[in-house]
Amino acid sequence: LGFGKVMAILLTLVNFVQIFIYESTWFAMTILQAVVASAAFMANAMVMWSYVDAANDHDLHGVTASGRIWETLGMLGYFIVVGIVQFSTSWDDVTLARFSQALASFVGGLTLFLAYRRYQPVKAVKQLEEGKNLYVAGVSELWHTITDLGKTAPGAQRYLLATSFLAAAVGSFTNL
Repeated sequence: LGFGKVMAILLTLVNFVQIFIYESTWFAMTILQAVVASAAFMANAMVMWSYVDAANDHDLHGVTASGRIWETLGMLGYFIVVGIVQFSTSWDDVTLARFSQALASFVGGLTLFLAYRRYQPVKAVKQLEEGKNLYVAGVSELWHTITDLGKTAPGAQRYLLATSFLAAAVGSFTNL
């Protein structure tokens, strides 16, 4: 939980720093967003989703699916607000970028703060095998999940792959 809080703070700070973008700093800001903010976002999401609790797998799937829908609706809402501001003001691109980063910092930071107030530390369900690092264990677990779903629930496998690519696509689009 501590790692997730640090990643949430880092993500909020990186978005906040980008409020001060200028034409001379846009490239550095793009690198900051593409590398640091993207990694912090994914690390934060990993921690957040690992704290989702449900009585059984069916309920867990419902909670995570609705969570992903709310996440996607939140991103869409953000794009709509920024679009409305863009078309209703005469702001130049830099001013609009500053506004959008301020909005992302404030709303994102607030919702992350509220989310982490809700989550309490829980006991680990699994232990990391001796000699295995967390990254290798995670990729291995993901691979087993994808292949098992292909055998038992192909629709769920397609959903998992689609949401994975959706997250990558949205992240790439927002970095433009």
